[in-house]
Amino acid sequence: MSRIKQHGKAILSSALCLCIVCLVVTIAVAGTHYLTNEQILAQQQKSFEASMRRLLPGDRFEQMYIYEEENASIYRAYDREGLFIGYLISTQSMGYGGFIQVLTAIVDEKVYAVEIVDIGHETPGLGTQITQDAFLEQFIQKKESEVQAITGATISSNAVIEAVNTAMDLYFTVRDDPDSL
Repeated sequence: MSRIKQHGKAILSSALCLCIVCLVVTIAVAGTHYLTNEQILAQQQKSFEASMRRLLPGDRFEQMYIYEEENASIYRAYDREGLFIGYLISTQSMGYGGFIQVLTAIVDEKVYAVEIVDIGHETPGLGTQITQDAFLEQFIQKKESEVQAITGATISSNAVIEAVNTAMDLYFTVRDDPDSL
């Protein structure tokens, strides 16, 4: 009988130690997240602003709309003198491995440049090819039917095409009726 009690105490003792270790690790991870969350958000914003400057050489970017239904944001870009340059529209579309965030620059009613801001969890080697210039440059000054999907990454390619089309639709909506969004 005493052997059973000792065995039960050993199991209980081990389980208690395991619970304490799990609690300490959980607190450490949560604390790290809490302490670094603001820095991560600031870095993401800085990276997004750098993407905007790469697409349109603007000095100032003014957010016009947040279109939650499409998970999109529309920005107006201005040069150093305050002259309007064009629009930057951030959109998302579901790819193979999650959402893909795309930033589309539109100037004179045409796609001027496209950049993948967040690739999500696309398949390395295949899905990640959507970030290559050869694919993204297809969107510049072309129609949707002229863009060729990447072989083996059709879902990811179509997600980018959908995101750029959504950006163009939002652009025309804002251009035709700025109060509609």
